[in-house]
Amino acid sequence: MLTSIGLVLALKNALDASPLSAASALCSPRVSHIASDFKTFGWGCGYHNAQMLLSFIREASHLEFQSNFGQNLPSIREMQQMIEKGWKGGNSAQPVLISQCGRHR
Repeated sequence: MLTSIGLVLALKNALDASPLSAASALCSPRVSHIASDFKTFGWGCGYHNAQMLLSFIREASHLEFQSNFGQNLPSIREMQQMIEKGWKGGNSAQPVLISQCGRHR
């Protein structure tokens, strides 16, 4: 997993320093940027967005995160296993085909 901790803060600093930047809206600096790599390019964006959200939860509510996920962000494989476990547990009566970044899987 390719992560960039501190990317939001660096972007904020660059925008603040630029005379061309009138206004900007950024997410929390606690969010880690999760980059796509060759293996997930074109279909992994939904999972990477979930990992970015979880990175914020890990920093904002560490004990809650740790009790549900342990120390590390779940991998794409681990997230998919959680989804399928939820389906088997009745959390979705009928799993549907989901479009990830415009592609059906």
